[in-house]
Amino acid sequence: MWRRWETDREYVQPLVQLRDGTKDDQPCTDADFDSELVHWNRGQVPFLGELRDLVWLTQEEALQQPPEIFGVDYSFDNDDRIMWTFPTDPP
Repeated sequence: MWRRWETDREYVQPLVQLRDGTKDDQPCTDADFDSELVHWNRGQVPFLGELRDLVWLTQEEALQQPPEIFGVDYSFDNDDRIMWTFPTDPP
């Protein structure tokens, strides 16, 4: 039984993999979103205290690489928008 229900909301969760294999998938907080957009528009992403070059994936690459690299899955909603599903941690 659920005691409370929260309204759904969209958020940004960059999936980052460096050439050395280091990965990160931390959601962008509402407080950081505006500064993140500035960096992304410049082709950069803050990662582990440094600004790194940002490479945007094509739609095809975005549907192929995150499942392979990060173990995520996706489906499409009723408006054909991609909905990502992250695996749950085992108990």
